[in-house]
Amino acid sequence: MHGYGESLCQEAREHYYDFLCRGEKAVPKALVHHIRNCPFCQEEIRRLGEVIHSSDDPSRFPPTPAQDAVVEALSREFELLSEQVRCRHVKRFLPDLSSPSRLIRIPTPVTIHAENCPQCAKDQAAIGQLNLAVGQLKRLGEFLGLEPIADLPADTWMPTAMALASFSLDESPPEDLSRVCCCLRSRKWVYERRAQAAKELDEEIDRTGVLECQEVSISDLFDFVLPFGLDAQATRKTTGRRDAVGTHVRRCRACMERVQSLHRTIYGIAERTDTGVETIYRCQEPACQDSDERISPPLRYPVDVWIMRNERAKPCRIRLSANSLFLAGGASLAVIVVLATVLSFTTSPVRGTNFKRIEKSVRHAPNVYVKSISEGDPGSVYETWVSRELNKYAMRTRTSGEVTDLNEKTKIVIDQDGRRHPPMVLKGRMLDPYRMYMDQANLFANAPAEEELSAVTDDPSDPSGPRSLTYEIMKDMVTPGGNSLQRRWRVFLDPIHRLPTKVEFFQRDSQEFPWERTGTIELSYPTKTQMEKVFRELAQGK
Repeated sequence: MHGYGESLCQEAREHYYDFLCRGEKAVPKALVHHIRNCPFCQEEIRRLGEVIHSSDDPSRFPPTPAQDAVVEALSREFELLSEQVRCRHVKRFLPDLSSPSRLIRIPTPVTIHAENCPQCAKDQAAIGQLNLAVGQLKRLGEFLGLEPIADLPADTWMPTAMALASFSLDESPPEDLSRVCCCLRSRKWVYERRAQAAKELDEEIDRTGVLECQEVSISDLFDFVLPFGLDAQATRKTTGRRDAVGTHVRRCRACMERVQSLHRTIYGIAERTDTGVETIYRCQEPACQDSDERISPPLRYPVDVWIMRNERAKPCRIRLSANSLFLAGGASLAVIVVLATVLSFTTSPVRGTNFKRIEKSVRHAPNVYVKSISEGDPGSVYETWVSRELNKYAMRTRTSGEVTDLNEKTKIVIDQDGRRHPPMVLKGRMLDPYRMYMDQANLFANAPAEEELSAVTDDPSDPSGPRSLTYEIMKDMVTPGGNSLQRRWRVFLDPIHRLPTKVEFFQRDSQEFPWERTGTIELSYPTKTQMEKVFRELAQGK
């Protein structure tokens, strides 16, 4: 390759990071000898070290305009760093992952999930086979990132849906076309209307003045299936090509079925629920995180990946080498520096840990059970169950309980003695409070939302006990009556999922007094099957 053995240079390249940061003992002896005597490898290692150590000053390697899109995409994908990533989080990235022009070749929280989730990999491949234009892939990604609208009044979408079903976009406002795409009822109506039209077509068509089937690509059909995100200029611009495609499809049963197949592919991906695969891409914690000494940049980057394939399987943990982060695909210096900057600001488990972020992680969980207890009053237990998978909510106190089904728009109330009232139908604004409950906003109502929590050293007295990550924060406050008061909040996090399992609340009048615990919130994350059982038993008054 460079006068010292091409194959050895290629092999040594995978060990540059270990050679630089962990020393020669971490590299096979034959490659150590090669690196010592190869000017090319020595220069590559020198440049790698310079880039990694320059992560605190990204301006040294500013991205060129051509790299801006790569840097932006990389930053978006690393927003999921340390998060519990499910299919719903990855869908919006699948069009970009399937693009042959994608320049990112390093593992990210998104690619790790897509590679380990068979269904996401299948969806990614299906999108790739469509051969869509860059702008179409971008609009598809934006669409897949949205939650569907179950229903809208027919008069808000019917005229646009009728025009779309007949392959006409010219007279429809862009916002109305997007509304038809996002509404489950309206897009189903379009599909059924086209299916009925296809049945009325002859298998043979008069091809005079129209395109041949092989001249119509999936990209030509895409905007008739997903006009989401088209601007006014795009919808009103009548090109001969679009008109010719529309004319052909209206008269061709085979191409009408191609449209229907494309509809099933796109909206099938959009409506698919999460599989049992969850992944967590997290940087390894620095060994000296409690020290004031700054961690050397190269030691920040190796990451752990946790893979949970179903509800019962033991999580699989793999170590992702930093070589794959910095060397895969020959990433540009600008991209490497951006990656280094992202990781350096998110590696420490203390940095960025606050109640706002913790609440966000709870809202990402598909099923949550919360038990709130006020100290000094054993009967003040308040329990709630939220299932985003089932779209159901339940609560129970000492005196009553209720189960709300937001799909059926009904609520069942259970008295203290177990007596079950007939289902109550919820209409209009009556549903608003329950949608708020499902969002679990203000779960830790009086806690400081954005102030960083401090890590608490684990108590080693019981090494057999369950391990958790513990954080806390203290605040000096003044009561409405003018008295001083100190409050403390302590949070226990699951070390794998980084989800809170318990939050304790304390207060005292001053430092001279001991802390008094005033309340506790316990959280757990049941499976879908467990939640179905809970809702069923609660509704029966058990």
